[in-house]
Amino acid sequence: MVPEGWEIKELGDVAVFKSGSTPSKQQPEYWGDDYPWVSAKDMHCYRIDSSEVTLTKKGRLRASIAPAGAVLILVRGMTLLKDLPVCYAMKELAFNQDVKALIPRNGIDSGFLFFNLLNNKSTILSLVDVAGHGTGRLDTGLLKSLPVSFPPLPEQTKIARILSTWDRAIDTTEKLIENSRQQKKSLMQQLVKGKKRLPGFEGEWRWQRLGELGATERPAVKAGPFGSSLKKDCYVNRGYKVYGQEQVISGDSSVGDYYISKEKYESLRSCSVLPGDILMSLVGTIGKLLLIPKEAKPGIINPRLIRISLNSARVIPEFLKYYLETEHAQNELARRAQGGTMGVLNAGVLKELHVPLPAVEEQKKINRFINCLDNVIEQHLKCLRRLRLEKQALMQQLLTGKRRVKVDELIPAALT
Repeated sequence: MVPEGWEIKELGDVAVFKSGSTPSKQQPEYWGDDYPWVSAKDMHCYRIDSSEVTLTKKGRLRASIAPAGAVLILVRGMTLLKDLPVCYAMKELAFNQDVKALIPRNGIDSGFLFFNLLNNKSTILSLVDVAGHGTGRLDTGLLKSLPVSFPPLPEQTKIARILSTWDRAIDTTEKLIENSRQQKKSLMQQLVKGKKRLPGFEGEWRWQRLGELGATERPAVKAGPFGSSLKKDCYVNRGYKVYGQEQVISGDSSVGDYYISKEKYESLRSCSVLPGDILMSLVGTIGKLLLIPKEAKPGIINPRLIRISLNSARVIPEFLKYYLETEHAQNELARRAQGGTMGVLNAGVLKELHVPLPAVEEQKKINRFINCLDNVIEQHLKCLRRLRLEKQALMQQLLTGKRRVKVDELIPAALT
């Protein structure tokens, strides 16, 4: 049912579709300088005013130009198989042939058109088919025939203004998160190497081989079982969890639930995983880390991981993980790997890695300080999730007319 005063129109009737182009790559005088030339790799944000590759004034004359306020939509590329990049042009810019620019016709607010397309992402993605070489393709004819609902222009403008306030709040929160992460990274680099000390602590730190920091009953560094230890027939539906590289790279201990039987676990107990252990990726993506949480049940590591088990009376696992995540430690791991960062890290080599060892009380104090920084970031992330949910709910209501706005009223102060 169409809301009173609204009209259903085809997308091709409310916007002019303009195709992109690529100036000759054989003409170096076309490329460089500061004029944006947008391609799929630049369409990772909702509002766009820059690009990785740029044009000169001569190149601009050979390119397709979208005015400020145009809506850019990707119509060809692998990205279309999983997402639909839609961007609002904040200024005049050029764009390539994998992108279409939708330029609003008279009576259509550019901001409303942008939000309308975002709200119809799932419908538009259903129109994507697969071209040659598995590339996603969005047929322009189908896109032009997409039915969309439009209120009168003043109501479009008001809706776009309201939703834009949420976008600004989201942008501000994202910047706070990035700033907080950079602050944490900088402080962590200094704290876990002893370059910056917390009040109440002094004296030199010791540096010790990682292989010397394990508990008596468990070696500090242990690689996963090799050979035929974990064939497919070893796995069962329930039992002892098998940790793989996927969990470590994603940072989620629940990803990829594979299990082995109690009997197989007992035969591989030397490679067992307990709460407080640190897992490290040793093949391919080297140096990624996962700290096993306190509530986790015993498990086992697969051949692509190394387990680090520590004597908790000397080393706090969180402290060592923070150190191993520093740029200094990651570079050292990459240097020691056979074949570089995409090679293999040997367990014996990792045992020889020297790590800082302040007093346990100082380690605990550093952990608490970094945890406070993490808590700040988490609060910002919660705020960001809330804002995104609120914006999504508003889009569903405002862009379908289920919730109407009064054009003659100013936006409430809470929304600006």
